[in-house]
Parts: sequence; C-alpha cells; structure tokens
Amino acid sequence: MKQYRLNFEKIKIYVIIIAFLALGLYVFNTLKNFSSSANEKKADTSADIVLNGNGEYSNGYDHGTVYSIDGQAISADTEITAGENKYMRHCGIPEFTPVLGIEGFGENGLINKLDITLHSSAKKANIDDRKGNNVQTTFSYNGQITASSLLKYYFPLSICDGGASLAIVLKDGTVIVAAGSNAYQADFFDLNDEKTPEDICVDKSAENYAVGSVAKGITSATLLLNDKNISDREYSLYNPQFEDVSFFSHGTHTIHNHDCYISAAYETVSDDGVLIRRIGLNQALVCSSNTYFWRHALNFGLDRTFNAMDEIFGITAPIRTEINTLNPVEVEKDRLDYFFWGQDFNTSPVRLCSMYNFALSGEKYSPFYITSVRTPDDVEVYRAKPQPTKTFKDDNMKKFLREGLAKCFKSYSQYMDFSVYGAYTQLIDDNRILSKSGTADVIENEITNHSRILTVLDENHDVVCTACIAVKRATNKCTVNDNILFDIMFKTLEASGIL
Repeated sequence: MKQYRLNFEKIKIYVIIIAFLALGLYVFNTLKNFSSSANEKKADTSADIVLNGNGEYSNGYDHGTVYSIDGQAISADTEITAGENKYMRHCGIPEFTPVLGIEGFGENGLINKLDITLHSSAKKANIDDRKGNNVQTTFSYNGQITASSLLKYYFPLSICDGGASLAIVLKDGTVIVAAGSNAYQADFFDLNDEKTPEDICVDKSAENYAVGSVAKGITSATLLLNDKNISDREYSLYNPQFEDVSFFSHGTHTIHNHDCYISAAYETVSDDGVLIRRIGLNQALVCSSNTYFWRHALNFGLDRTFNAMDEIFGITAPIRTEINTLNPVEVEKDRLDYFFWGQDFNTSPVRLCSMYNFALSGEKYSPFYITSVRTPDDVEVYRAKPQPTKTFKDDNMKKFLREGLAKCFKSYSQYMDFSVYGAYTQLIDDNRILSKSGTADVIENEITNHSRILTVLDENHDVVCTACIAVKRATNKCTVNDNILFDIMFKTLEASGIL
C-alpha cells in the first residue's frame, strides 16, 4: 500500500511537471505568435519598409498619389526587375523622375523626401484604409512633358554629358517646370543594366553650373542697388558714357571682351591697341562686355561687391526646399576677377530664376514645389502660402534694368527664325520679354556651358515668371544657338499656359 502511495505521489509530480511544460510551451508559442504578428503589422504599417523578407512586394499599404498643379497623376508604383526578382517601387513617370525621384534610391526627390507624408495614414488598423496622403505639386504637366521631350531631342547625354535643364519659376517662387534631358524611357527599369536608377534621379535644374554672362544681370542689380555708395560717379551704372575697353589688365589677370578684335564694334583705338567705346548699361548688356562689369566691380571693390551681392541675394547660403537643397553660389575667392562677368559664377537654374525674379520685381521669394497635401478622405491638411522674405522699393532701378534686358532680347531676336518668337512681337515691342545669354568655357572652347534667361512681364510690367535653360558640358558636336534655346523656352511657356 505504501509503495502505491509513493508511486501515486511520483505520478502527481510528473503530471504537474508536464502541465507546467505544456503551459510554458503554450505561453512561448503565444508570445512567438504575438511577436510575429506584431512584426508583420510593423512591416505592413511602417513608412520605411516596402519589401518583405522574401523580396516580394508587400501590399500592406498603398502610396498616396503625387499630382501636377493641373490635376494629372505624375507618380506610380512601377515594377523593377533585378535578376530573378521583381520589385515594386513608387516613382515619378519618366519626365518627372529626375525631380520626383524613385522610392528607395538616392536622398533627394519628392518621393523620398515626403515618404512619411505619402504613407502617413498607413497606421490605420483596417488594411483597406491604409492609404497615404495625396500631394499636389507646383509642376505644369504639359510644361514638364514638353520641356523634357525637347531637351532630350536637342541635347542627348551622348553629346552633352552634363545634361540640359529648363526651370520656370513664377515670381512668388512656384516652380512650374524643373525638367532635364536625363528623363528615361518608360521601360527603363532593369537593375542589371549598367546604368542604375541613381543616374536618372538627378534634378538638373537644381545642379550648379557655370552660367556665363547671364550673371551680368545679377551683377547689374547689385551695383544699381548700391549706386548711392559709388563715390566715383564715372562708375555709376546710370552713366550712359562709360569708357569701355576691349581688354583690361589688373594684377596678373587680363580679361578680353568676346568682340575685342572687331574694330567696328568700337569707336576709337588707343596708341597701345586697346579699342574704346562709350556705352551705358543697356549697351553693355547687349554687347555683353566682360571688361565693363569687371571694372565696375573692381572700382567698388571685388570683396565689397561680392558681400553686397550676398547681402541682397543671399548667395552664400543654401536654400532648402521641401524636396531638395539648392546649393550656394560657388566661387573661389581668388577667382573673383572672373566672377562678376560670369565665367566663374556657378549656380542652379532654379536659383538663378529666383534671383532674376527678385532683381526685376523687388520681392524675394523662396522656390517651392508643393502646393497642397490632402488626406485620402480629401481633407486639405497643408496649403502653400508664399510670402516675400525681402523687398526693395527702387522702382527706377527695376525699370532701368528691365529696359536693358528687353534690349538684349530684341538684339537676339533679330537674328532668330521668326517662327520662334513671331507670335509675341507685341510683347517684345512693349518690352515685356527680357533676356540675357551666357556662355562659359569649361575646357578652352572644346566643352562649354550655355545658358539663357527669359523673363515675362504682365501688362503692368510686373514679373510673371523667369525661365532658365542650361546646357552643361556641351561638346562641339552639340548645336547650341538662340533659335533652339528660345524655341524650347517659348514652347514650354506655351504648354505651361503662361504665354
């Protein structure tokens, strides 16, 4: 009997141990399943995770849509092939990818910068309701498509390896077009290709480049706004009879005008062979005299002129937008002799448009790319409200500079195909289309940068917008002339509904 009692006690102990083991196993599995469920939920709802563990696209949430300013969808989920695997990435459609970017590639671009916004509603419990916010950009759909197509046609990367770009910025900073010649084909996505998606996710309109004589408009504005501080009135830009010379030496530097050997462009010649003419700012802009702007900056002081330009335009500070950073204007201080007439004036098309808008309107705005953000339920949670960050009231200066740049465009148009600008002769006659051209040698006339600025004024002669086209590192196989460059700008302005 005693033996049975002992066996029974042992059995009770075994049962208790087994029960505890079973309970422990149950708890372990429960926690494991809970952890797995939590991890899966996190994977489904995280704004940063698109792919699950096996490389297949997770449909646990959906992106919001990115729209143009006129309501066209300009982004989509796109399949990318990488070996035997297929991935889904959210990206801009071909013409918009250089500025919108591709999910997961690079640091800039709207899709990466606003990743959280595009997925901000993904944390909702109902999987069918996990959609992100919709973002409306400032871009004109037709304008961007037109610009991208024309830039790719005229300036393929095979003959212009730095790419070509076109930016159009309204006076209040609205970026209507930010197009590049690096827009890809719709079937481009193949990660086995030598050319990776990073190569096309480059916003050429935000890249710095040497702008050439287009910088002379900004130098003019700087010196005109500081005219009261110029003690030697011979060097006032309001002086209509400044003695301009074909070449000039200072220290170790000698600067030549591009027409320095054309005696017909000057009035007299000195004993040492220097050609001389009496001109004012208007003619200096039209003939694009290098020595005129260099000597005026020298008289005011190179450092002083640079600091004045920085105080007005903020050229040494980056401009941070919703989707990118526009770098400061680049210059090496020992190269200031080459800065004010444009050879070493390096900035981006978007930034240059904003600088011209400010110089010609008296109101400074920061560029922006987003007009509004709306929830999946169509509730607006953000609306852009641009406000000027700086103003000036010098109406005489604005009028004077506008006249000079209007004369520039008239001088260009007389050699252009009438079909390029003929529909706008009334605007031209009314001095409502302003321009400045620029060329900067990169490697001694073999590779060059080209730029054109085109500003449109309304009937009250206030600034509507400025367009900047930039052709970076063009080889001698690349045809760059006013007919082509202005044709691209006019057609894009038309497509954008501005003209």
